Amino acid sequence: MAAADESPIPPFYVMPGPNDRPRAEEPRGLVWLPWALGGLMLVVYGLTLNHWVIPRTIQEVGSIQGLNYLPYVSGPVNWLVWQPFGWLPVAWVPAAMNLGTAVAAALTLVLLARSVMLLPHDLTPPDLPWWVYQPPRLMTRRWPWVPPVVAVLAGGCQLTFWENATNATSEMLDLLLFAGVIWCLLEFNARQRDGWLLGGAFLFGLAMANDWVMAAFLPAGVFTLVFLKRVFVFSPHFFIRLLLFPRTLRWRLLWLIPACWLAGLLLWWLTPLVICWTPSAHLGFGEAVKLAGHTYQAPLAHFPHLLLVIIGLFSVAPFYLICSRFYQFLAGCDRVHLHVPPEPGDTHIYYLAGQSQWPVFYCTLFFQLGYAFFWGLDLWSLFDSPISPTRLGLGIAALPLYYLGAMGTGYFTGHFLLTSEHRGPLPPAPNPGATPRAWRCWRQLWWQHRLKQLTLLVVVGGLLAYPFLLAGKNLRAVLGRSQGAAVAYYQTLAGQLPPAGAVVLSHNPGRLAYLESALIRAGRARHYLLLNFDLLATDPGYAAFLATKNPGFPLGMAVPADATPVQRAQAAFACLKAWARDQPVFCLPPAPVAEPLAEFFSFEPAGLLCRLRPLPDHGLPVATPPAASQRANAEFWGDFSTRTLPDLLAQIHPWQRPGGGLLREFLATLRLEPIPDAEALYIAPFYASALNDWGVTLQRGGEWRTAAACFDGAQQLDPECAAAQINLEYNALGQTGQAEPLHAPQRTMMSLGGYRDWQHVVRSGQVDDPNFCFMLGSVMSESRQYRSALAQVERTRELDPRRPEPCALLAHLFLNLGDGTNALRNAQRLLENAPGNRTAWFLQASASMAVKDYPGALAALGAVLAKNPADTQARLNRAIVYRLTQRPADARREYETILQTDTNALSAIFDLGDLADEAKQTNAAIQHYQEFMRRAPAQMPQVAVARKRLEAMNAPPPH
Repeated sequence: MAAADESPIPPFYVMPGPNDRPRAEEPRGLVWLPWALGGLMLVVYGLTLNHWVIPRTIQEVGSIQGLNYLPYVSGPVNWLVWQPFGWLPVAWVPAAMNLGTAVAAALTLVLLARSVMLLPHDLTPPDLPWWVYQPPRLMTRRWPWVPPVVAVLAGGCQLTFWENATNATSEMLDLLLFAGVIWCLLEFNARQRDGWLLGGAFLFGLAMANDWVMAAFLPAGVFTLVFLKRVFVFSPHFFIRLLLFPRTLRWRLLWLIPACWLAGLLLWWLTPLVICWTPSAHLGFGEAVKLAGHTYQAPLAHFPHLLLVIIGLFSVAPFYLICSRFYQFLAGCDRVHLHVPPEPGDTHIYYLAGQSQWPVFYCTLFFQLGYAFFWGLDLWSLFDSPISPTRLGLGIAALPLYYLGAMGTGYFTGHFLLTSEHRGPLPPAPNPGATPRAWRCWRQLWWQHRLKQLTLLVVVGGLLAYPFLLAGKNLRAVLGRSQGAAVAYYQTLAGQLPPAGAVVLSHNPGRLAYLESALIRAGRARHYLLLNFDLLATDPGYAAFLATKNPGFPLGMAVPADATPVQRAQAAFACLKAWARDQPVFCLPPAPVAEPLAEFFSFEPAGLLCRLRPLPDHGLPVATPPAASQRANAEFWGDFSTRTLPDLLAQIHPWQRPGGGLLREFLATLRLEPIPDAEALYIAPFYASALNDWGVTLQRGGEWRTAAACFDGAQQLDPECAAAQINLEYNALGQTGQAEPLHAPQRTMMSLGGYRDWQHVVRSGQVDDPNFCFMLGSVMSESRQYRSALAQVERTRELDPRRPEPCALLAHLFLNLGDGTNALRNAQRLLENAPGNRTAWFLQASASMAVKDYPGALAALGAVLAKNPADTQARLNRAIVYRLTQRPADARREYETILQTDTNALSAIFDLGDLADEAKQTNAAIQHYQEFMRRAPAQMPQVAVARKRLEAMNAPPPH
């Protein structure tokens, strides 16, 4: 047969019509195989189906169940698919959505099997010139059913794919669209029907509109389209035909493909429409478009592109190697003769006329080793090796790459099955007197025969063992999702709520939706009100949403729509306090100790919850938990430490789990260590914050050793729990009796560099360290959160009673709260710790004035002025005491003394006017008021009072 380069190239090539193109020969009797494999895997997914939710799916499932106030639209296709599930009873929605995802996964595997069957396995050189279309030679001999079976079992049993197939994740719907695009391209390559290209372009537009990850595959998709249409794109005379014979290019297809792609991409506009139609969003169409565009563009812009390129080398690069043919490297040879076996599909042998056969040998060896390398790499990646997409943190971009890896596995399996096929029995050895050339040829055939036998043995043995190893490795992890850490946590959380009903607060809408889903599953949701306090205090529509969903709770928030955030927050606080009088109010840990909520409630650990008890209108915000509550907490956390904690730690750190046998040692040799459980990693910080708060309660009760065990357990669960780290460090000092020096709040805040900032610390739990408590009390005092600051500073004083700083700050806080008795007590403590301290005498004077102990106040102020006679504030206070004790002459003398040292003392000038007015000294009063108004700023409150009094005296205002 003539070589490919002997055929003349026509000057102008007219593209044949679709009816003139031959079709690829497909294996007979295997039309049912993809559907059978998909049905088999659907049964597997049905048996391992999760009947509830996981942390990754709670937002999407919660939106369909009506649990979320804010809109959650992950993609327009997902929204269209999931909306009909909302017509089902609320308790059925999670299982129904999971089953729908399993069906989508099964359809994806059907497309995978069909795509592998359409891959051109035969590497025979073309019989016609390369620019003339020839249908791809599919695998029709040598067990054609093996490659799709291997691809489906390897891809369907992969851990990430299996988990997404049994839970209602949007990624599986994205993968179904991605698989549809590849299937359409391969169908076009085999059938050459332009409709497949148009359908693939439309599906690709839908996939891009639904998920930003598909945009990363756009360059590869364009390149593949150009490659498949090489008949008119890569023709040598394309540009000549473009100018002279445009009709031969069939221009209709050039604009239909982009039009179909844009038609699918137009569905993206459904997302902003859904957002702007949702009343809770409060967004117009333009704002919704910006929001949807930002949520689409931001992940794509911040995605680790270099990492995606590296992973693409292992998932996309093999397919471009498949498209290469090693006979193309022989183009420089003078002549190529082909020996064609009698049956098509057999391996061809190349003979070079007049040249060495080593180029053929090396080209063949290079491609065979390359195929073997990528085949092993795909198998290793599907086994969740260190280079797998999941291990490298690609997130939702992992599934398409796993899909391509499964396709590569199926293709390389078929390739090695073909190359290991024998053309016939091994010929007998030559006679002893044969020529050396004959012996070399026989040895070459002998080694080729043995190599094919070894290849077949490796392929068949590996194919028999690999699916069982993969399924055995991942089955336990998949089954554990139905009774995983998240399920146990929220079931325990729901069980700790009172049966009669309660109110539960949280700032995390995902945790609230998960808890409400658990209550719906248990049939108890109507007794509980779960609310996001941030939305309750800021969003006017959230109260109406809660009232519709929970008609049994009177949401009496009569707040105007134009109310300020402060007014709305005050109404929310009043509503919460009213609820707390009738039924228990809880919040999800950590306790909000540094928030305005702490001004109205005290926090009491209640297992995995935190009980909120309303504070009295006056008094200390410190309450001792009841003894029954303490016993219940001790029993719960004792049981947790002995049963739940070891299992959680084993899931978080699976490489530290003892045992495992030979299989574990084999996987460790291949660097296939188990992956930490995602649900355990998600739940561990919640356990850690609650356990840390219980440890703080124990430590404040004097149980230092038990508290240390709690802090250590919290740190093991969540190494990033800053509160547990601080508490554990101080607990070690407290047990040894060492006193930590008390630092200024600014120095403590600067030393928090490793913990980011104080807000990051309190978001992980309560802290029982004197320096941090003192710093937090100072910060809250500056924010006018006096009652919540009291608890922190009082704890600082308990831990370090010899330091004067906590006593001084406590006295200030009590004075701001109007509690002169406690302010006086702390001022006296301050004097005991720092005798002669000027601030202590001043605080004692202020506290004495608050309790109307005027002699004591005069004595304290006298002590202050004895140390510093020029203290203006002390003299002003003493003048006020003189006025309160009916000693106007002494008060006037103090004011005049102040003006001698400070001529701009506005308070003294105004009070002198008051004294003159009280004494009926009109001229003097007018003079002082006019002087005050000339110097005082206009926004000062006393200016209006002075103006009214001047008008009453018929005195002109100052010029």
